[in-house]
Amino acid sequence: MSSPDAVHPAPLLAALRDVVAWFASPAVAHRPRDLADIEGLLEARPDVDLAEARKTVREFSELLEMPEIATSFEEVVRRVRGPSRQK
Repeated sequence: MSSPDAVHPAPLLAALRDVVAWFASPAVAHRPRDLADIEGLLEARPDVDLAEARKTVREFSELLEMPEIATSFEEVVRRVRGPSRQK
């Protein structure tokens, strides 16, 4: 039996997957407001698994045959995180 104060990894992993989905949805919509939302998410969640977010956005970009989705996402990442802090 675990203590009531124990941290269970399942909700944390689900929360991180949700954050990755938060990046993919606006990236696919690809509107200026959605790209601004991605900026806000990057600023609010510096701990996000950016590699996983990139992978998901890239998969949607390829599936939809819209390379500009991945390109715009990368531009937002560079703008918010700078060239040296993109991880």
